[in-house]
Amino acid sequence: MNDFGFAWSPRLLQTCRTTRLPLRTQDGDVEIDPGQAREIDRRWSATDQTLYIYVQAPAISTDVTIRARRGSEEASCILDVRSLQDLRRPTNHNGATYPRRWPLDRHRQRSVRRFSPTCP
Repeated sequence: MNDFGFAWSPRLLQTCRTTRLPLRTQDGDVEIDPGQAREIDRRWSATDQTLYIYVQAPAISTDVTIRARRGSEEASCILDVRSLQDLRRPTNHNGATYPRRWPLDRHRQRSVRRFSPTCP
């Protein structure tokens, strides 16, 4: 059974931010190519059979491919690195609009009455 690969990776990452990438593997002897990101540290967990790789995103908006190799096996994940200004621009992903804000030019209608505390 081939269990070599990234268990999870973020879809979006802000520039200069650090994240942890869990790489499923049977041992910690793995070559990592972080691409434009910077590998900060790594930690092997024998209990989880996972190598945790800590990487820092570059200071520019770009797509970063992190590659891992163990013998003839290879795994990769792509991080979409964006600046704060890029993250604030509305975008669509899987039918949802991000960031999730109501339009600022329209008043939001509440369907539930809110109670405010009264003072004696």
